[in-house]
Order: sequence, then structure tokens, then C-alpha cells
Amino acid sequence: MLETLNLRGNFITKVTLSYLEGPGGVDIDLTFNNITVVSFKNIDRENGTNNSILRLGHNPLHCDCHNYDLFKYFNGEVSDNVLMKFDIRTENVACATPKILRKKTPKILKLWSLVCPLENLTIKTEIWTKFPKIVTNSFRWINFSNIEINVTNNNIAVINLTKYDEITRLYMSHNKLKTIAGIPRRLKVLELDHNHLSALSSDFLRTLDTSHLVNVSLKHNPWICTCGSEVLTNFVRKHAKIMDFKQIYCSNSTIPLVSLNQSDLCKDITLIVTVVVISLLLLPAVFSALFYKFQQPIKVWMFSKNLCLWWVAEEDLDRNKVFDAFISYSSKDVDFFVETLIPELEKGPEDYKLCVDFRNWTPGELISSSGVKSINESKRPIIIHSQKFLKSV
Repeated sequence: MLETLNLRGNFITKVTLSYLEGPGGVDIDLTFNNITVVSFKNIDRENGTNNSILRLGHNPLHCDCHNYDLFKYFNGEVSDNVLMKFDIRTENVACATPKILRKKTPKILKLWSLVCPLENLTIKTEIWTKFPKIVTNSFRWINFSNIEINVTNNNIAVINLTKYDEITRLYMSHNKLKTIAGIPRRLKVLELDHNHLSALSSDFLRTLDTSHLVNVSLKHNPWICTCGSEVLTNFVRKHAKIMDFKQIYCSNSTIPLVSLNQSDLCKDITLIVTVVVISLLLLPAVFSALFYKFQQPIKVWMFSKNLCLWWVAEEDLDRNKVFDAFISYSSKDVDFFVETLIPELEKGPEDYKLCVDFRNWTPGELISSSGVKSINESKRPIIIHSQKFLKSV
């Protein structure tokens, strides 16, 4: 029965364990080869207890996703059946790639430290209008704990990142992004510059504030700056992680957002309040001036409508009248009018000032015009309502 298989010092680059299964335990020496990958394909298909020893010393192992099953073996995360089949020895074995893990001992590495060399994943060769859906279970051997997604120069307008917890770097510059929600818990880099963002919700900013982000890019967005933008302003001011904070401008300002104070942000409200206050101060003055100029017609109108009669006195209505009364009479009553009525009114106790046609009308002026003028200049019209007057009408 074969007990030892010496394959050292060859140019073997890959080992498939299922090909090395045998009826009994064999000491297989694969040291000093060029083995980069150990495949566990089909190894768990049949039960076995051969307990072969596999020596891998001095081989340039790739410590990446292609050796995912090998590192699961090192971490004790394979079935007992596999453990009973092979005892893999890694004395004098160090990682050859990737560069970040070079010369590291494979047995001490954790699964999450593996880096997949998949540099580009082309899903569609077209301009995207929404964020792509990535099905991670399609690649069982890939460690999706350190995903970088670059979707720059597309037409994506809305994105919700609540289900993308494993993304660490997200590049979304030069899109048409208007709304963004959710922050992946592992996200470290977020580039949102050159989009159509005008505001970020308070919840989103609070999540950003407590995240592991080390770099955020927000420049060249049409930010709307109002009193409600104070949360965004404070976030930009206190976070050194925003590398382009001096290039973040409001759409209605030429001053960087970080340099704006509360009065700048609330400029519209300040203007409105100022206008309202000035208006309230000016309204009484304007009203008083108008009333002073037009108080007579105003009071007459109010008096005629029975409005605020307690405020409108007859003396106020008659204050600017020239005559106390205009007397209209029949020419056939002129003797009574001149000899009796006028002397009684003008020279009596009240000393009334009367407007009469023969004394106050302008010769040659129309009777109708003179009559209207006399009525307007007199406090009261008086009509001598005699039989002669009625007959003359």
C-alpha cells in the first residue's frame, strides 16, 4: 500500500483534493512547487476516513477568493468529513498575493480579510437610470465584505442603499441624483458631487454623522439654502471627512455653504419679517394721512351708511362749509324772504350766515352750476315751501 507520495520540486500550480483521495492515509509531499490554488471541488461528495497528510510548504499561495474553501478549512468551517480526509500542513507557507497580505501566514488570516481580484463587473453596457441590483449569492466564492461600486456618468436619479450593507466605497459623481436614502454600515467613501441634490433629510445627515465614512464629496450640487438647511450647514462645518467642503455652494449664493451664518440662511424670512414690520408701522401713518386729506368725504360716507356714528359728529361734517344754509325760494316770495326771513336768521341770536342767489351767485353763471356750488358750500339747504313755490315747480 502506498504510504508516501513525493511530488516536491516540480512545477505544479494547482491541486484538486478529490484527485488525491485514496483507500488509506498517504503522506503527500507537494513542497517547493508553484501551487497557488487548492481546490476542494467535489471533496465532500463521498465519506472517507483516509486522513492523508498534505504538505504545502514553500508554495506561493494566493490568499484570495479563489482559495476561499482552503481558508474555510484553516478556520475550521468545513465538514468533519473533509477534516477526516486530509490533514493539510502549512509549515513554511506564506501568502504570495495579494500585495497587502504578502508574507502573511495563511492559518492566521480570517475569511473577511480575503480580497477578490474581480476588478470590474460589467452588468449592462448602457446608461443607467436607476441603481443596479447586485445579486451577491451568484458568486459564492467572492467575499462581498469590501465592495466598491462605481456608477459615475449615468442618469441615476434616485437611490436607496438600505440593502447594500457590504458596500465600502460608492462613486456616484456625474449622475442626476435628486434623492438618496440609507447608508451602508461599512461605507467609507461616498462621492455625490456633480448631481442634482438640493437637500438631504435630517435623518440621512444623522446617519452620516454616526457612520464610518472617511470621505464624502458633495460639491457641484444645487443646494437650496434656507433656515431649514442649518443641519446640513452644521454637518459640513464639523466634518473634516468632507474633502470638498470649501467648494459646496448654495444655488442662490456665491459664498461657500460652510461660511454662511444663520442670517444668511434665513435671508428670505428676515426680509419678509422686515417688510411686515415696516408695513405695520407705516399703515397707521398712511391711514392717518389719507384720513386727514379726505376726512370730509369719508365722514360723510360713514354718516350716510350709519357707520360709527359715535365717531362722526355733525360739527365735523360741517367744519369746512362757508355758509350755514343755502335758501331756495320762489321769486314771488322775494318780499317775505328779503324783508322778514333773512333779517330774522342773520341778525337773530344764532347769527346764521346765509347763501342767497341775488347776493352770492356770480352773474352770468349757469343757474344749475350756481345751485350745486351753493349747496356744497352750505351746511344745510333750506327750501321755502310755500304755495307760490309749489306752483312754480
